[in-house]
Amino acid sequence: MVKDKFPILSQAASTMASPQIRSLGTIVGNLSSAVPSADMAPGLIVLGGKLKITNIKGERIIPVEDFFKGPSMSVLSHDELVVEVQVPNPPASSGMVYIKHTLREAMELAIVGVAVLITLKDAVCNEIKIALGAVAPTPMRAKKAESILKRKPFSSDLVREAAKMASEEARPISDIRASAEYRKEMIRILTERALTRAREEIK
Repeated sequence: MVKDKFPILSQAASTMASPQIRSLGTIVGNLSSAVPSADMAPGLIVLGGKLKITNIKGERIIPVEDFFKGPSMSVLSHDELVVEVQVPNPPASSGMVYIKHTLREAMELAIVGVAVLITLKDAVCNEIKIALGAVAPTPMRAKKAESILKRKPFSSDLVREAAKMASEEARPISDIRASAEYRKEMIRILTERALTRAREEIK
């Protein structure tokens, strides 16, 4: 069902760690670590996913986009647990893709992660969300890049422009895995690739 209705989540899950770890790990565990490279976060953000959080005083529901506060920091208080992930059905005529760039094929944190969801109506980009992982203190939306395509005819020229803007919006750091400059270039490349693939997924 996940592969059919929410392929972006299946794509993200399949890139994580090893089969042994994936068989024991959970979506909530990946999110609650609150690392910028959390693979499940970008896909859930573009899908408009929400989290139900509870403690003995009651419960609250917040968007996944608002869950992260900084590296390894979330909105969770010490006495709270995430007990549910809520994912709305994507709109009709939608395409979605998650692309993760790593040095190795497995057992590797993302150097860059890009999630894209687009909805077309009469060849016009009616809805678009672009979320980036591992390129800022938290998973982030590339809202300026989204605005370049939203409510406009989908075209390769606008896709390239949006990909360039996504690269400019990101705030990557240099670390042992990649330089900030390398990450920015990979954001541009992968965002263009993800947008193109998402368009191809729309039936």
